[in-house]
Amino acid sequence: MIKKHVNDIVINDIYALVGNACEQYDMEFKTTLDIKTESQKKEFLADVSSFANASGGDLIYGIVESGGKAVGIPGMPVLDADQVTLSAENLIRAGIDERIAFDLRHYELGPGCFVFLIRVYEGPAKPHQVCLAGTGKYYARGNAGKYQLDHAQIKTAIEATSQSKNQIKQFIDDRFNQIGQGPLPVPLHPNGLVALILIPSRTFDAHPSFDLDSQENKLLSPMNGGGHTPSYNGMGMLSTSGYDRPTRDAYLQIRKNGILETVNSTICCVFQGQKILPASDSHNYEKVLVGCIINYLSHYDKLGVAFPVYCRVGLLNCQDHWLAWTGMRNPFQTDRSLGSDLILSDELVIHSAKADTPQLLKPFFDTVWQHAGRARSYNFDENGQWKPR
Repeated sequence: MIKKHVNDIVINDIYALVGNACEQYDMEFKTTLDIKTESQKKEFLADVSSFANASGGDLIYGIVESGGKAVGIPGMPVLDADQVTLSAENLIRAGIDERIAFDLRHYELGPGCFVFLIRVYEGPAKPHQVCLAGTGKYYARGNAGKYQLDHAQIKTAIEATSQSKNQIKQFIDDRFNQIGQGPLPVPLHPNGLVALILIPSRTFDAHPSFDLDSQENKLLSPMNGGGHTPSYNGMGMLSTSGYDRPTRDAYLQIRKNGILETVNSTICCVFQGQKILPASDSHNYEKVLVGCIINYLSHYDKLGVAFPVYCRVGLLNCQDHWLAWTGMRNPFQTDRSLGSDLILSDELVIHSAKADTPQLLKPFFDTVWQHAGRARSYNFDENGQWKPR
């Protein structure tokens, strides 16, 4: 694998492979990217899925190899590189089950001549199956290239994936219980809490690759927090906002393995003596959550954290809070309080930093409005499109 984030790879990095790089478990060279016939499509999917079922890696098309070593970069003659990219992406999404995380880039060597790079990330739900036209086969990789998994290897991979998912679920459940009951890393205001946890899929690997000391981590702020103060604690890096006083507005705990946990205690507030959760205007909690997740996913992407990422959001200690939104100057007459101290989203699996975050969160937002006596979130229009108030 080229030792760079995929967004930072340039054409000179491709040229530098000649005479220096060899095929191995995380890199393979191909002269052409042919996916016209069914057999070509199956071979392509076998190659891609084998990386996802191993530890990820780079497939590079347009390179000539000899004895596994890159010896030349003639590139591929292509009329429309964007169309080739789109076709390959669609084939990967349709032909591999469950979905895998990948990035596809193309680099122009000259007019109509391109190199294509597919960065495949280790799958969170191994083993991933080639399912095109009823294929139903599983592949993985070693230094000698891809190989087909036998029944025992498939069973072992499924058991390992199940164990990893259980670890993530148990961690999230434990953390939300702890957030609700305390103690927290810092004292927060006695309002309802809006909480978010993001967990990279490789968090519980023996050696998770996360650079806690990156300057980017020090710049990342808590949910809805402006100025913040980062410091280290036993779990990693803790940033808090709300000036230097005993009770803080919000915190962001960045753990050593890359988990992000942020909790805000000022989005919920008191209005005319009533505790409220704003669902419109500048403090719209839905808008805050969407923006926070988009920002954190971009942060992961910059640091080269492999997707997918698991996510869960929740409202805690909000039983006596009312949903407040524009158009209802006195919502307490017709709606009802949320009536629950814990409202959690389902576990969300985010495959890309460019994911449609509002659509991922829509079922959770709808549920919150239903707790308040409304049919759905009115930050989406009648067609289900995100249009925050």
